[in-house]
Amino acid sequence: EDGIRAQPRSRGLGDVYKRQMPSACWLGEGQAHFAGLAVGSDSLEEYLQLREMQVKGHPVEGFNDYSADAILNFYSDTDCLPGKSPEYALGYTIGYLTVEALSAIGGPTSSMGLNTRAALYGVGEVKEKEFNQIFQHVYGISWNEAMPILAKVVADTVASLTYK
Repeated sequence: EDGIRAQPRSRGLGDVYKRQMPSACWLGEGQAHFAGLAVGSDSLEEYLQLREMQVKGHPVEGFNDYSADAILNFYSDTDCLPGKSPEYALGYTIGYLTVEALSAIGGPTSSMGLNTRAALYGVGEVKEKEFNQIFQHVYGISWNEAMPILAKVVADTVASLTYK
């Protein structure tokens, strides 16, 4: 299946009814970690320190390739579920950096716009076609077009943090 049933999830910033969509690993954990680190920082310097600790502090066993191609494969993983997929933990790094990049492009609440637009599809699943339309509405480019660009940005960011 391309989509996953909706399920409630609780976060420190309040309860959010999240519709898990294709690429749910990067989106759900990316939103939570970006919001937490951004709100929890008193300065840009502190944020950048926390950002580096976030990326370096969440290795995923069996995943050491943070190239754009590997990240693109992660974005395409629709079977990435909490507790059922080791790749889920990549949401803490790749997802976080993806949401950070999208927030720089569309503003700090833009990624939540994906959830808001998805709610307009009603209860059930948001498949790849709908997710592309939702992403296009929020960012002006489809998810399929954005993936390779974001994968390159995230890969470059990881490299800059891990090879300094």
